[in-house]
Amino acid sequence: MSPPHQARTDVIIMQILQQLQQQQAVTNQLLQQHRESAQQQQGFLQQQEHAFRNAMSAIQVTVPPNPEVILDSLAGNIREFQYDPENQITFAAWYARYKDLFAKDAERIDDEAKVRLLLRRLGTNEHYRYVSYILPGAPKDFTFQDTVSKLKGLFGTKESTVKKRYSTLTVSKAATEDYVPFACRVNKMCVEFELSKLSEQHFKYLMFVCGMKSECDAEVRTRLLRQK
Repeated sequence: MSPPHQARTDVIIMQILQQLQQQQAVTNQLLQQHRESAQQQQGFLQQQEHAFRNAMSAIQVTVPPNPEVILDSLAGNIREFQYDPENQITFAAWYARYKDLFAKDAERIDDEAKVRLLLRRLGTNEHYRYVSYILPGAPKDFTFQDTVSKLKGLFGTKESTVKKRYSTLTVSKAATEDYVPFACRVNKMCVEFELSKLSEQHFKYLMFVCGMKSECDAEVRTRLLRQK
């Protein structure tokens, strides 16, 4: 048999072990509750985020954008168009700069609002000339694409197709001109040459004009270059 003091020691050790086991069980229970609480909080936050997104989507669907606010914002990014054909400032060249703005940035406004935005950026003289040109119609009577087409025709280049092609074939680099600007100028002229649209008859006509280099042929050459 074990001595009395050894028996008491064993009892104490057993009690300590039981207490440790109870404390461990309590700790595990608290950790489990903490995890469950954290999961509940995360689920609650996800529900709130989902509800917020749904509410924002509903607002965007039910509340239409104010076109005038959009127009004011976009108009500030568009430079006013002032026709100057002598310096190649045509509507087609101006519109090419802002084409993506009308196609993408202005996609939330309707066609009529796009027309108003476009006409708002015309100069005073250009706007008066266009409005007079479409009488007895009004700007709202035409679609955006129709308006663009009319403006391109009204404020286009004064050079004939023959003159453009003649200028391309006779282009030369100035002594003080850098190579990069000259290359850009040649590239633009070649595009405007419209080679794919050049028929054999047109080519013969063009070569006939190009052959008139003498000063005595200047008047005839000028008249031929005015032909469409």
